Amino acid sequence: NSLPGDRMQPKDVADITLRLQTVEIEDLIHEQTAVVLHQGGKGDVLCKEQFVAMAALQKRVAPNVNLFGSNWLFQYLTETIDRRLLGAISRQDFSYMNDPISMNLNISTVLGREFQHFHQRAGENSEKIVIELQLIDVFSDMSAYTDARDMLQENGYRVLIDGLSPLSLQFFDPALLESDLIKINWGQE
Repeated sequence: NSLPGDRMQPKDVADITLRLQTVEIEDLIHEQTAVVLHQGGKGDVLCKEQFVAMAALQKRVAPNVNLFGSNWLFQYLTETIDRRLLGAISRQDFSYMNDPISMNLNISTVLGREFQHFHQRAGENSEKIVIELQLIDVFSDMSAYTDARDMLQENGYRVLIDGLSPLSLQFFDPALLESDLIKINWGQE
């Protein structure tokens, strides 16, 4: 809840969604490198995560509203952000990508029409793409997750479960989710 502004209200959502559909976002897409460390301290690039800089997006579409003011309303807005990110990334020439990329998407986005269009564009380069799914999204609808995971893996994508903490590993075995990768967010615990 670190972004400034008033708490987002349901009445703000329609206006912000409309602005999200048309605002320029390509310059707000950043990348962050994820590295696999091997014994001896050597590392290899796992992927380059593509993400929208949320603070800059807020300034552009809703400077007086904290987009994180309500987790559920923000979750709704992320579906529009997903579609815009997919559209921007799909314009890249995947065959010239040196390193795999990753994108954090909602399960509903993965199962939607926009992802089908993205997949047609990615084609045989899907093995260069990691799709990150949030653990909370996975647990909110396990059947949808299973459908999304199976579809992604059958089409060559790797599935990463994001949002785990060292504490969550005490309560369940993430291997049961049958993803390709997991991301553990380290905290003070």
